[in-house]
Amino acid sequence: MIKFPDGTVRYYTVLEAKRIQTFPDNYPISGSWTEAMRHLGNAVPVRLANVIACSLFNAVFGN
Repeated sequence: MIKFPDGTVRYYTVLEAKRIQTFPDNYPISGSWTEAMRHLGNAVPVRLANVIACSLFNAVFGN
């Protein structure tokens, strides 16, 4: 949600929310806007998950 100085608000589109969470634009998300936003809001950002997985792999197996 974006709140403007005049007090009006604009909610993110599903595409904007996917980009914030680093999902590819073509990643399929079904359901209503509310359901899609719930899924995206509960998701772990793709790039963050990748960084954590690589870090754990290197810690366990060395590199």
